[in-house]
Amino acid sequence: MARKLVTKLSKRTCFTLTEKDTLKTTSEKLHKYNVGVMPVLNEKNKDVIGIISERDLARYIGREEFQRDLPVDKIMTKKIISCN
Repeated sequence: MARKLVTKLSKRTCFTLTEKDTLKTTSEKLHKYNVGVMPVLNEKNKDVIGIISERDLARYIGREEFQRDLPVDKIMTKKIISCN
């Protein structure tokens, strides 16, 4: 059962951001692709350096220092667990 699920999920398109994308771009892409979370890649070598979710955005929007043009790497989750 788990094997089928992993196989199915591994064939889905993975939408990503880079650390230079803004919070505005992040919000637009989450909406456009109808996903709640996206991995953030290093612009140079394309390694995964973090992850951003709708919840991360929601937590930040209410703050006084909210800026739509802030780079996503300023609020993304950096400590991630991944596997090949």
